[in-house]
Amino acid sequence: MTVGPKADNHPAVKKAVHCSGNTEIKDFQDGTCGEISATQSIRAYIGPKNKLWLQYEVQQPKQGATYWYKGGKQVNAETSGKPQAKKFTVKETEATAVA
Repeated sequence: MTVGPKADNHPAVKKAVHCSGNTEIKDFQDGTCGEISATQSIRAYIGPKNKLWLQYEVQQPKQGATYWYKGGKQVNAETSGKPQAKKFTVKETEATAVA
C-alpha cells in the first residue's frame, strides 16, 4: 500500500508497504505492516465481517505531537472464492492528534 496525498502533518508514503495479519488480532498491532521510517508507521487488523482497518501514525518530535489517521474497508476473505483485488483504496475517516 501507499499513503497519500501529502498534507500538513500527513506526509505521503510513496514506497509500497505490505501488511499482513489474521482475524485473531483484535486491534492495531506493531509489526503488521512494513517499516516506513523512525517517525511514520502503519498498523492494520481485520475486524468482524472482514473489515480491514488501517492506522497511519506520524510523529512530529519537534512539535511534540503525534497524529493518527484511520480508515476501514470491507475486503474479501481468501476463503470467500472472490479474491480481493491487489490494489484498492482505503479512505481515511478519522484523524486524531496528541500534543
